Amino acid sequence: MATYSFLDEMKSDFLEIINEKSSSAVDDLSIDYGASLESLLLKYMALCQSRAALLSGAKSVNDELAM
Repeated sequence: MATYSFLDEMKSDFLEIINEKSSSAVDDLSIDYGASLESLLLKYMALCQSRAALLSGAKSVNDELAM
């Protein structure tokens, strides 16, 4: 079952608009167009969440080195 991802749709729309406006074909703008932006966002949000938890734990025991 395919899921709707507004980030992936935005990525496709952006590339389509750039190609319409550009005099030469553009197929890469330093974005991995084969990857799901939604899954990358979720991955990095989970990483950020885990780092925030580590920071909070270090702060609660006043571990300045870890902070």
